[in-house]
Amino acid sequence: MAGHEGLDRVRRDGVDLVDWHAEMVNRLRAAYPDVRLWTSFKAYSGVLEVSALVVPSEQRGSGVGTRVMRELIAEADRRGVPIALTPDAAFGGSKARLARWYKGLGFRPNAGRARNFMTRETLIRQPAP
Repeated sequence: MAGHEGLDRVRRDGVDLVDWHAEMVNRLRAAYPDVRLWTSFKAYSGVLEVSALVVPSEQRGSGVGTRVMRELIAEADRRGVPIALTPDAAFGGSKARLARWYKGLGFRPNAGRARNFMTRETLIRQPAP
């Protein structure tokens, strides 16, 4: 994909994961134009990090955020990519409520024996087998 020259490349099952990430995020942004989604694929760790998922206040509670995350999770599971994030109240949500919501989507604390030291994010979801 144009614009990604010089980036570390990671291939899985013949798919360049840097290109996969860019294409997936572009599809999600096109499908959900009102939702702000900021992600990055860390080639050195193989982790997809979600920096922000912001649903407009008038659409909160409608399920749109859940649909975006479920599509993101399904794509990451297909490619065997873990997803990491840190819930934050910066965009108007409750940090505790967001943490419960993400845990309901399969995210677990990135701590203890299961800690992935390649990311600083506080929650992580391993890909489903």
